[in-house]
Amino acid sequence: MSFTIFKKYPEVNAYLSDTSTPIFIKLMAIILFIRQKLDYTVDKSEIFYNDAAKLDPQLLYNVEKDDLPMLLELFVRIICDYVSDTDVLEDDEGVETKQKICGRLQIYAIAN
Repeated sequence: MSFTIFKKYPEVNAYLSDTSTPIFIKLMAIILFIRQKLDYTVDKSEIFYNDAAKLDPQLLYNVEKDDLPMLLELFVRIICDYVSDTDVLEDDEGVETKQKICGRLQIYAIAN
């Protein structure tokens, strides 16, 4: 999977480049937003559900329907990379905890 899709959709790249919201929140919001556009299950009790609801519906307006699953998978990979690189959990248990978090996050890329 390649980041070249961001060249195809500069509005998505611009959304990510905006630093007014922490990147983790931004990534979770767009993951949930894409899941909704794909008609995948999104639980309203999700911690980031309200953040996804605040996104401009036009954000993915130009994205081709066939590209949405690819974008979703890419954002899940980006957020897992972010979690893996974070310094918050740097003891021996931290590596295992990061792997568990990424395992849970990867579920978001699966249709259900």
